[in-house]
Amino acid sequence: MIKYLVQISVCLFFAACNQKQEQPAWQIAYNKDSIKQEIPFPKQSQINERFIPKEKEISQTDTIVTELALQISVIRTALDSFVVQEYESNGTRYIYKYRNYENNLVIKKGGEVILDSTFTKNDFSKFTGQEFLRTAIFHGYWFKKIDNNTVVLFGTIDKPDTDWSFAFYHNYNLTTQEFEVLEHIDQDI
Repeated sequence: MIKYLVQISVCLFFAACNQKQEQPAWQIAYNKDSIKQEIPFPKQSQINERFIPKEKEISQTDTIVTELALQISVIRTALDSFVVQEYESNGTRYIYKYRNYENNLVIKKGGEVILDSTFTKNDFSKFTGQEFLRTAIFHGYWFKKIDNNTVVLFGTIDKPDTDWSFAFYHNYNLTTQEFEVLEHIDQDI
């Protein structure tokens, strides 16, 4: 019995060695004259995809101005839309997805809401242009100070990983209840 198993194993081994190995279809192509040509094998690139930040987040900053009985809140909320940057390096494709944000500004005086407005980067398109906004995120929006009955906020809309930015003051006049946007120009540049 062992003799037959050894003979069958040897026969199968030689039969496998003598078989013509066929090349996979993706490596061979034939032109109209039936001449064999090699097609380069497509390189499989790795994909490195990142969400920045990784998870949706909400943050809130509250400021109390006691002498005016004001409470100023800025609620920053990550959205489901992204600014995507892609590039390839050493066979790896990098895809970075930067989350867009909206900022909700709530101002209360003596506990009563006098302003509740939400802003996205598109609210500032007349200052930046749509082309810039397609590649930028609403990076930040902060309370800065109160000046002559005007709440001064500071905001930035930035193209991620660059120094291309629109920085601005967003002023809310408590008397007229109107907003004014003033571009911030850094004098140190």
